[in-house]
Amino acid sequence: MRAETTSPIKLAKSNPGRYDSPDEGFLVSAGVYSVEIYLLEGKGATLLVDKTNFNVKRLNNQALPATDLEGIQKTRNETAELVRVVDASASIHQELSNENAILTQAIKTYPGADIKLLTETSKIKMLLDSASIMLHGDGLLASKEFETYPSIYNRLGTVQYQLFESTSNATASQLKNLNIVKEEFASYQALIEQARTIIKALE
Repeated sequence: MRAETTSPIKLAKSNPGRYDSPDEGFLVSAGVYSVEIYLLEGKGATLLVDKTNFNVKRLNNQALPATDLEGIQKTRNETAELVRVVDASASIHQELSNENAILTQAIKTYPGADIKLLTETSKIKMLLDSASIMLHGDGLLASKEFETYPSIYNRLGTVQYQLFESTSNATASQLKNLNIVKEEFASYQALIEQARTIIKALE
């Protein structure tokens, strides 16, 4: 009784580990849903079971049942969408890092290339490193047992984990973290766009 996942498409499906959750969406709210079954073979799809409605009911076994059903569904949808765009941006971030490494190597080794262009690739690397700290946190500081500021993934992952099995109202802390993620993600995207613009000019 879960919504579809909003994770990036993967050709190979991995099984969750001992402490991992399966790649599924959040629990759906009580209500009327429908199911259709198709057989996929060759180049076509054959309808086996036509659209059939069914009811999803609440078990009413919660200590703190949700009183704002629209609110909890809105929070689930908002969190799922944030997970989707943050994961997609992380993939673009990695692609830009790879491109910058190739450009750096090309400037160092290609005959006649202007070595001064390494200043530009250094600027790109600084932008991407700053963005990485925003996204993942400061791993160097954390490795030295220093307290670090929560990253975008820290905050978003915590909210996603807390909502995964929850049928209670979203908490004030969860909503605050989602707002912080949206604000910081806008700043993160600005750094990524700066890096992308310089890379395109170098290319």
